[in-house]
Amino acid sequence: MQRWKEGDRPFLDRILSDNFVGWDYEGNRYTKADSEHDLSSGEWTTTSLRVEDINVRLYGNTAVVTSRAIRAGEYNGRDSAGQFRWTKVYVKTGGQWQVVASAINSDHRSMTLQVNCFHMP
Repeated sequence: MQRWKEGDRPFLDRILSDNFVGWDYEGNRYTKADSEHDLSSGEWTTTSLRVEDINVRLYGNTAVVTSRAIRAGEYNGRDSAGQFRWTKVYVKTGGQWQVVASAINSDHRSMTLQVNCFHMP
C-alpha cells in the first residue's frame, strides 16, 4: 500500500494484469489504463492508507482477497476519505501474482463519501 500512496507507477504496472478490470463503489468500470492515468496525473493524492481485516483464499493459481481500507486524501481536489471494502482476484502467471479484477464497496458503517469516483486497485 505504501507504493500506491507514493505513486509508484512501475509497481502498479507490474501488479495489475493488462486485462485488469475493476468496479468502484458506484458501479463504474475502470481499467489498468484508467488506474495508471489517475495515479500519474496527480488527480489522486493519498495522505494515509491503512488496510486491515485481510482475508486470502487460495484456489490453485487464483487468490481471492478481501480487505477493509481506511483512506484519507483527495481526488480532483475533493475529499475522498472514507472506509471501503475490497474484493480482489489475483492470478499467478509466470511466477508473479497480478490483480485481474477488483470491486470496491463503501463501508456504510463509516461516513458518507464526497466523491463520484474511486479508482484504486
